[in-house]
Amino acid sequence: MPANCAEIVLGHASPSGQLRLPAVVRCSGVSRDWREVVRRVLPTLRILDFGGSEARVSGSDVLGVLVRVAGSNLAYVNLSGCKRLTATDVERVLALVAASCPGVQHVEVSGCGVQAQLRALAIRAQVLCGAPSPLALFHFIQTLAQERVQELDGRMERCLLQDLNVALSQGPRPDLLSDIVPGRDALYQAVRAHGSAGVVAVLLSVCFPDPGGMRPRVFDCNSHETTQFFTRGTIVHFAAEQGDVQLLEVLISAGARLNSREDR
Repeated sequence: MPANCAEIVLGHASPSGQLRLPAVVRCSGVSRDWREVVRRVLPTLRILDFGGSEARVSGSDVLGVLVRVAGSNLAYVNLSGCKRLTATDVERVLALVAASCPGVQHVEVSGCGVQAQLRALAIRAQVLCGAPSPLALFHFIQTLAQERVQELDGRMERCLLQDLNVALSQGPRPDLLSDIVPGRDALYQAVRAHGSAGVVAVLLSVCFPDPGGMRPRVFDCNSHETTQFFTRGTIVHFAAEQGDVQLLEVLISAGARLNSREDR
C-alpha cells in the first residue's frame, strides 16, 4: 500500500470532503485492500454519504462506520434511501451521532422507511423539548399547535408537520432532513412496534401531508378501520395486552375510549 494512500484517496473526494466509495475502488493508486485505505481516511471526512449503495446498507454498516469516525470533524450523514434501516437502527444511529460525533450538523433520512423516519422525528422532538416521556412529547407538540392557533386566530387541534420541522430546525443539532408521508396504516404499524409510544405521540398530534388529498392526514386512536394488523379490538386493547403503560398514557391523552368493545 502506498505510503501516501490517504492523500491519493482524498484526491478523489469533493472539495467539501465528500468521498464516494466507488471512486476509491477505481483508484489505481490504492492497493486492493481498499477497506484499510478507507479506515485510514475516514477520520478526515466531513460528509458520510451512502448514496449508490443504499439498497445494501444495513444498520450495522452505518454504526460500524460511525464508530470509526467518532470524534472527527464529520458534519453531515446522508442515509437517504437506505430502506433497510429499521426504526431501531435509526434510533441507534442518532444516539451514536449525539454521543460521539458532535460536529454533525445534518442527518438526512429522506427516502428511508416511514417507521424509521417517524422514529427519528420523535427522537429529535424529544431532544428539542427535553421530554422525559412520550406523554410529555405529546403535550409539547399540542402546545406548538396552540401557539399556531393564536397566530391564526382560529381552531387547530393538530400541529402541522411543517411547524414541527421549523421548531426542530431551531433546536440543538443535528438537524433532521426527511420527507415523511405516513401511509394509512402507519399508526397501526407503530403500535405493534416495541418502544413505539413516542412515534404514536407524534402521529396523534401532527397533521401530515396527504399526497393527492386536499386535507392533511390525521390519525384517530379510536378508528375501527379494518386493517391487516388488527382483526379484533382497538389500539387500546392491543396496548393493554402488551402492558405498555407509556403507550396507554399517550392514547388516553389523545382521547382514546376505554369502554370500546372488541369486535368478535
